[in-house]
Amino acid sequence: MLIWFIVGAIVLSIIVFNYYGSSRESDFFKLIKNLAYQGNPRDQVNLAMMYYQGNGVRKDFTKAIEWAEKAAMQGSSDALFAIGIMYTNKNDLKAFESYLQSAIQGNINAKEMTGLMYKEGRGVKQDHTKAFEWMQKAAMQDHINAQNELGLMYKEGRGVKQDHTKAFEWIQKAAMQDHANAQNQLGAIYDEGRIVQQDYTKAFTWYLKAAMQGNVQAQFNLSGMYYQGKGIQQNKAEALRWLDKSCQNGYKDACRAYRALN
Repeated sequence: MLIWFIVGAIVLSIIVFNYYGSSRESDFFKLIKNLAYQGNPRDQVNLAMMYYQGNGVRKDFTKAIEWAEKAAMQGSSDALFAIGIMYTNKNDLKAFESYLQSAIQGNINAKEMTGLMYKEGRGVKQDHTKAFEWMQKAAMQDHINAQNELGLMYKEGRGVKQDHTKAFEWIQKAAMQDHANAQNQLGAIYDEGRIVQQDYTKAFTWYLKAAMQGNVQAQFNLSGMYYQGKGIQQNKAEALRWLDKSCQNGYKDACRAYRALN
């Protein structure tokens, strides 16, 4: 899912605060701006992200791109990744080109995003084989979302020969690191019993972990476990509570099921 580009933006903004500490935003912006003018690419990227997000200054896309490009000219892969973030959903061709350049320079987040762009055909012709290649590069460097995506690609046989053993290994690896979607996927694997031996208790456990993190599909799945008494003592009241939660969080299937049961 391309919504993961938002994570990159957040990470870059966190770099700013972790590195320089807290201050009033307007004063902090002035500090970063002065540092950026001294030519350090990291400070230039931070300033670009402040303009892009409107942190301590009015949002200004043009200045955001301008400062990110200054850093990119100095070989900053983070700057290229930032440019990709800024252009995503605005100009996917430029976004893809920036992600690819950053990925080639070794940026782990850009590798994952390049894989996603190839997967979804955003800014480039859809190519599941190349999507797999880039996702694998990121996953091998412990990018959690890439590990989950790689597992799904092995599970579905997209861009690579279907391999349920590797699918389970990669999805489990991401789930163990608290990736909510991977936890839901792992719950489904135990629930279905096609890849591994069916185990409703483990299915319930993983659905619960994901549901507690707000994963709407896991909340829906957890409701079903409670309703049918699979992996947990049957509790229809709790089933309806999780169904309602999933519906309130925007999962349409949960809304339809909730109405049907009431």
